[in-house]
Amino acid sequence: MAKYIREIMNPELFAVEPDSPRDTALDFILALGITACPVIDEAGKLRGMVSIRDLMSGPGGNRVSDRIQEPVLTIDSAATIEDGARKLAEEHAHRIVALDEKGRAVGMVSAVDLVAAMVGAPVAHPAGFPRVDSVAGLSWSPDLVLEPEQSEQVPSEPGVLVLVYGRAGSEELPVWVEQAGDLRARIDSVLDVPQDDQPQLAHLLERDHGHLRFRFAVVGDPAERERAVGELRTYVHTRQRLG
Repeated sequence: MAKYIREIMNPELFAVEPDSPRDTALDFILALGITACPVIDEAGKLRGMVSIRDLMSGPGGNRVSDRIQEPVLTIDSAATIEDGARKLAEEHAHRIVALDEKGRAVGMVSAVDLVAAMVGAPVAHPAGFPRVDSVAGLSWSPDLVLEPEQSEQVPSEPGVLVLVYGRAGSEELPVWVEQAGDLRARIDSVLDVPQDDQPQLAHLLERDHGHLRFRFAVVGDPAERERAVGELRTYVHTRQRLG
């Protein structure tokens, strides 16, 4: 349900410095539930990659710089999913670092992320990385398919709900934002009850059935929910106009 690398990359990029102790880097990687991370120096330059295998294998120095892999495989974050998959296949690699227009490392993409995107499935990043957006500043759940069995993963707590449209080969687009006093009850309602009092939502659910997924953020403060919904709706309307 995405088209570009920037849509599926993990933007919460964890990196270590070349002079970091080997054991410290290994502890962080294991705690985050990942298998490798970029090595970036104090000037912000991407120096290479280091994996669990690199850090644990045989004799070697006690600094990350002694065990670094270079050069590191990179791709522009504006490149397509197909470009990323082709590059990984050509290099027989498992992961790739995404760069912004200035050549700075801004995200990580795995082979699994690319496969999920190419078949239209939501991309899930390790739980150790909070999914914080730059628009409302909320920490989001992974994207979930809008199907009844997914409601069990939604807490019965107040928060903000976003519906996202997308399919394989097309850029994902948020199409609906609202706040809810009980997120699980609201998802159940969206799935089970005709939204006659909200014609726009009813139209989306009918027109885009099969191409919708959702994400949620738990937000207890009513004023904070109101603020976030307002900012996200402005963002959604802007995206829809430009799209």
